[in-house]
Amino acid sequence: MEDERGISNIEGTIPMIRPQMIGHVHLKVRDLKRWERFYTEVLGFAISERVGGFLSLTCSSRHHDVALQEIGHDAEAPLVMPSDSTISL
Repeated sequence: MEDERGISNIEGTIPMIRPQMIGHVHLKVRDLKRWERFYTEVLGFAISERVGGFLSLTCSSRHHDVALQEIGHDAEAPLVMPSDSTISL
């Protein structure tokens, strides 16, 4: 199923979510192609730049709202803070 821009979601059954703007976000991902599909096919982001293992995506007039950095499938898991912990600044 395609929207008015000719973008189809992954299965054709998930309604397209359309963020209007997201603050600058930088995410490290293990599988860049997988997350590229999610951001472009499910959320409707456009690719603004691809350099090496980095992908810049936008949903606004900015150059990018989200930057993805591929770190590889064998990368260590991120440090997870317990939900009952607090951080003093």
